Amino acid sequence: MAYMAGHSGGYGMLRFTKQDLYNYVHGQKLTRICDGDAAATIGYFEGKANADMLTSACYTRTPDNRLGSLFWADGEMMANYQLFGDVLAFDSTYRSNKYRKPLVVFSGSNHHKQTSIFRFALLEDEEVRTYRWVLLNLLDVMGHKKPCVVVTDGDKVMRTTIVDVISTAKHRLCGWHLEKNCVQRVKETEFRKVFKKALYANLEINEFEE
Repeated sequence: MAYMAGHSGGYGMLRFTKQDLYNYVHGQKLTRICDGDAAATIGYFEGKANADMLTSACYTRTPDNRLGSLFWADGEMMANYQLFGDVLAFDSTYRSNKYRKPLVVFSGSNHHKQTSIFRFALLEDEEVRTYRWVLLNLLDVMGHKKPCVVVTDGDKVMRTTIVDVISTAKHRLCGWHLEKNCVQRVKETEFRKVFKKALYANLEINEFEE
């Protein structure tokens, strides 16, 4: 079932059929909370829902009745998650878009070692409650399939949320971010070369530490 989800205060979810979605998008409530680009975005997802019954999206409203966070996926993303979602990369780019909202990308790797995108989200902020909302919606849309491993850049808020929502998953740090931190903070060129080689090598824990 394609659906759009929203709520009338705080965080939550309402599910709609395509007809409910049509009525809601063109109704008075959405007119009040969305204008300009936000309304166009909601309209775009309505069209996607009509074209793909598995397309889903959900959003929140801020206390002043504006569009808060937005979260979406299509049928191909959902199918890929069922196949390749055991290891989930949870990455947030810091407000690099014109709306100044953190963009979260949930991704993994397929059997050809290619990046597979599972879900996108534009977030209102980077608080625990917001990340919790986005993770709970991810699990709900994906049939409550939980990843075995979640990879992040080490953000403390992400860590806290993962423990709360997906307590069975192991948390791991992203190799790319570790390498980037090393380049930025370590001046010794030779050490950086050795560290990078060890970082991506297939080593046991004690071998890596040595």
